[in-house]
Amino acid sequence: MLCVALWGGLTLWSACGGGPEAQTLPEEPAYPAAAVFDLPTTLITAQEVTFTQWAAPPAGEAGAATTDAITTTDTATTTDTASATDSITTTAPVTTTRPTTTEPPPPPEMLERHDEGITIPVLSMDELYAFWRANPVSLGVGYAALPSLGLPYKAGRLNPETRQSALNHLNRIRFVAGVPANVTISDSCSEQAEYAATLMARNGGISHTPGRPWDMPQEFYKKAYEGCQNSNVAKTEAGDTLNSMIRLCLGDADSGNLPNLGHRRWMLSPAMKQTGFGSVNGYSAMHVTSGGLPAADERWGVVMYPGQTTPVSLMQADWPWSVSLDGNYGISGASVTVTRRADGKVWRFPGNGGYFNRSVRNTGQPNCLIFRPGNIKIAAWEVYDVRVSGVTKDGQPWPIQYTVQFIDM
Repeated sequence: MLCVALWGGLTLWSACGGGPEAQTLPEEPAYPAAAVFDLPTTLITAQEVTFTQWAAPPAGEAGAATTDAITTTDTATTTDTASATDSITTTAPVTTTRPTTTEPPPPPEMLERHDEGITIPVLSMDELYAFWRANPVSLGVGYAALPSLGLPYKAGRLNPETRQSALNHLNRIRFVAGVPANVTISDSCSEQAEYAATLMARNGGISHTPGRPWDMPQEFYKKAYEGCQNSNVAKTEAGDTLNSMIRLCLGDADSGNLPNLGHRRWMLSPAMKQTGFGSVNGYSAMHVTSGGLPAADERWGVVMYPGQTTPVSLMQADWPWSVSLDGNYGISGASVTVTRRADGKVWRFPGNGGYFNRSVRNTGQPNCLIFRPGNIKIAAWEVYDVRVSGVTKDGQPWPIQYTVQFIDM
């Protein structure tokens, strides 16, 4: 699955691992049977990658490189035609605001809630602050070994600070969602992602099924191809590529990805245990399929995003909300109601609430309710109650209710 957005001056695409379908943008390969970042604790200086760039293959040898020619502009509008060249733009990052009040808001653990049908616990402010401190996120991309995009090809290697920062960013998101936030870096996943980024940079385009450049050895190409098949991929125009890719995949807000949220569902899969990252000249990859498809587990049978306690920096007004459920659940008759506590405003799905879809596919959790409340405000200390009706578990009715509180950190 690919997505593209203009954010903070970056042109972004991303993709993630599950079966080709006719969509606005190419789907992710099938798995077999308000933007505010923390100030960096360590600023990583991006290094310039030097390489031999072949202008064209020798006469008589056709290059096999493929590209996804996707462009964005600030005023572009989303289209729904099934083409890999759609121009898609998401809205600018949402400005964080605070409600005017003389009373301090209650902390998440003391907020009145009426949870039902879920098992993920509510995070306290202390837990969030502790996790944030233990998992700092830095800016930029640095290398331990530089890649080479010409003979002899080299995948290169991100330095430990860059890899750890990207991993921390991913685990922060998983922590907020309530799924295991102890994903680690593996050498095999890293190698695939690094080879994938090198191949895409050489080809000059994003693809899960990239062609082989005429001069690339078959063994190198095979590793890179597998990496593209199993990764979220993105193209950015500035140095903070990995953070931008992770955030874009979490949002999944463009028309090609909105119906299924494949990127987000893989990132929040309870089965995910290992990952790896690669980035070359703005082409980035994050390995996402190492854990396979998650088995049904009562602890994470229902996964919500935004989570019950979500920093405003990890949500935007144009991003969809989602409830992902394991294979024991049925969602064919599901409906959703979102109510804002501050003024009682209600969004109903399906209905007048905004975009709504029920997605069933093997991308992380197999069932997903996707809803995007129109004209919603993502502001610190706003509280929303979500009620899900019409869901079944093991064939029996299973009502779901939970509360989302946005917080400032």
